[in-house]
Amino acid sequence: MEKSYQINEYVPNRQDVVYIDFLPSIGKEIGKRRPAVVLSTQGYSKLTGLVIVTPITHAEHSAMRYSEFFVPIFNSKVDGYVNPLQIHSFDIHERNVQYISTLNGLDFFRVNNILKKILRY
Repeated sequence: MEKSYQINEYVPNRQDVVYIDFLPSIGKEIGKRRPAVVLSTQGYSKLTGLVIVTPITHAEHSAMRYSEFFVPIFNSKVDGYVNPLQIHSFDIHERNVQYISTLNGLDFFRVNNILKKILRY
């Protein structure tokens, strides 16, 4: 049975910072409800019902936070490190997506540059 959704529901957009449920997770995948940066466009989410994100972590137990691959962000709404090494695609309705703020342009540019290095595009 298909679910119906209200037209005025939030649809994630590129560069948004959102709370999203990462559970269930397996192995080294990041888990729990946490902030993430949206990589996909709003058009993609409207078309597919999915959102592509990269998590934000405090990385307290990871030496990777000192590497070139994590992007530190600190503002009044969320702080931590964007982890572009983990890219996830989630259902926007089943993962309880909630808007927090918008990532500033410079930090989003840095995240995209890391993705280009990883994916070589």
